[in-house]
Amino acid sequence: MTSRVDAVALTRTYGRRYALRKATFALTAGAITAIIGRNGAGKTTAFNLLARRISPSSGSVQFDGALASSSDE
Repeated sequence: MTSRVDAVALTRTYGRRYALRKATFALTAGAITAIIGRNGAGKTTAFNLLARRISPSSGSVQFDGALASSSDE
């Protein structure tokens, strides 16, 4: 399967605290994907980064190979 969404070294910090640190993953078309983890693990932050509600501190998100967001914005 071809990945539709690629997150590479996705990081989001608030001050000196990491909400998400160097997360790398790919989401494929037609697949059902779940993100699970304990409270404070960065699940909501990951969703907000994918939805472009917030910008990453470092790393990037690509949709179908096109850069959607990066820390350079």
